[in-house]
Amino acid sequence: MPYHMVYEPAPADESLPVLKELPNGIAEYPTLTSNLREAHGHTADGLYRSYHFCAYCDGWIEGEANRYFVNTLNPQQLAGRQGTEYFCRRCGKEIGFMGVMS
Repeated sequence: MPYHMVYEPAPADESLPVLKELPNGIAEYPTLTSNLREAHGHTADGLYRSYHFCAYCDGWIEGEANRYFVNTLNPQQLAGRQGTEYFCRRCGKEIGFMGVMS
């Protein structure tokens, strides 16, 4: 049986709150290899929390972004991409990519 890739949209949870500013104790850490914005640290209550930024939601969402590996490279057509796609946990839209595109 030949390999067949089935696309399923990323899950979305609109009940997650959107923060305009990061809480005290949380710092943004830039990534050099991806256009994803992430922040993490310990809050005043002593808990470790992580956040990701979504331009579609216009703010910070608590939790790490959903990550999926994609390999749609087609050397015969010189098209596609291979790497990791990042999706917002709240709206389900793609917010970052790290890998190879052609």
